[in-house]
Amino acid sequence: MITAKNYKFFKKNNPIFILCALLFLVCLSRLLTLGTYALIDPTEGRYAEIARVMVATDNWITPQIDEDVPFWGKPPLSFWATAICYRIMGHSEFATRLPSWIFGIISVFLTYLLGSALRGPVFGLCSALVLSTTGLFYVLAGGVMTDPSLATSVTLSMVGFAMSLQSSGSCPRRLWGWAFFAGLGLSLLAKGPVGLILTFLPVFIWSVCNKQLRSSLKILPWFSGVILTLLITLPWYIAAEIKTPGFLNYFIVGEHFQRFLVAGWEGDLYGNPHNHPYGMIWAFFIIATLPWSILFARTFFKKRKHPWPVKKPEETPWFSYMLFWALSPAVFFTFSKNIMITYVLPGLPGFAIAVTMILINSVHKLPKGQKPWYMNKKVLALAAFFFPVVFCCTTIPIIRNRENMKSQKNLIEWFEQKETYETAELIYLEDEVPYSAQFYSKGRAQYINKNDTHKIDEKFSDSDVDYFVVRQEIAENIPWKYLNINKKVAVFGKYILFREQQHKETDKNLNG
Repeated sequence: MITAKNYKFFKKNNPIFILCALLFLVCLSRLLTLGTYALIDPTEGRYAEIARVMVATDNWITPQIDEDVPFWGKPPLSFWATAICYRIMGHSEFATRLPSWIFGIISVFLTYLLGSALRGPVFGLCSALVLSTTGLFYVLAGGVMTDPSLATSVTLSMVGFAMSLQSSGSCPRRLWGWAFFAGLGLSLLAKGPVGLILTFLPVFIWSVCNKQLRSSLKILPWFSGVILTLLITLPWYIAAEIKTPGFLNYFIVGEHFQRFLVAGWEGDLYGNPHNHPYGMIWAFFIIATLPWSILFARTFFKKRKHPWPVKKPEETPWFSYMLFWALSPAVFFTFSKNIMITYVLPGLPGFAIAVTMILINSVHKLPKGQKPWYMNKKVLALAAFFFPVVFCCTTIPIIRNRENMKSQKNLIEWFEQKETYETAELIYLEDEVPYSAQFYSKGRAQYINKNDTHKIDEKFSDSDVDYFVVRQEIAENIPWKYLNINKKVAVFGKYILFREQQHKETDKNLNG
């Protein structure tokens, strides 16, 4: 209820109300898009299937890519979150993507808390708005990946460290110190040791450059904090190694050393290495931070009397802290070829606060009443809603039009409208069933190697109606003596769906 006391909050020119409204609209727009397009192979389909199998087998220790096939590539934090959503909401695209949105909201809130502690609520809301509308962050706030959980964990540690230094009382300082170590533990459950590196690298460099290494070491509750980190992390790592021996060797050595140091690493069990030139991560960083990277560069490299974007000299260290935080993923992965654009995500909250410092500082350096063109309300609103509008109005329709190319949803739905898995089998002539097909069929789709004619013969000799899914590029090369007893019933992107013809009685249903 609006009263005379709180009426001022809702006034048209109240910056807090305006920023809250903009932030709410941005977060709501991403929430409403979570279920509007199919899960995309291979990444989204794979991680969704792992969470589905976790619920189906009730095995919460070992993530599995298929029943009885362990997935050693990532720790379980993201899979746990998705599996919990499945238990509560059932299996759907919305439930699959919701955890990433929640992780994103937590990161936005932590960014607001730190910004508010540094310069007040308006600054905190500006920082949160910049973060939520940064290109990569907005997209991955609904992406089925492990990066959002890692980014939130790193953000918790970085905010905890900064708030510990900012806090005056011993109790708040200790609580934020524990938050720092809790973030370390969660990052180990989100994506492994890389979270420790992305936290300690900027903290160490910043502490040394600002001659605060000793005070930084003293401010944190190391003994109780390390115990907290171990309590969060060790139980799962020990249980995972006991349940599937060999996990630690593959995950620690393979995924965290060979993956990044060996170009074209051939030991990857779950995907293909991403081979890029050295330093490509910096190009990824610029792309990921659009459109704010343009305003950041325009303002930061503009000639000025004062080198740092601050209102007060004592605030100078915090800009460098944010800058080190933002750039630490790019610095760490500079000499790695096996990288993805998502690797820069943990640094984006620091980037958002640094951008806000730059923009607000540029206003204070001008004569009273003057503002640079990029601080115009319309320009900032356009920048803030650039990616949300592009994503909702352009990207999602494009994805939906290409669902047959990157997802098996439409094929599975077509099959389930015509048949049941009790009366017909859906068989992919592949080395494995595509991940999205496993998810949408709830693990009931099968596969046979296209060259295994013996097993294919067995399928034709049984009494079941069989449907075969074949990629168009190999359909003509398959040594099929069966084409005269199969009918091409549908095409889904690069896949052709064939059906056995010895059961004529179901043809009417297919044409119905």
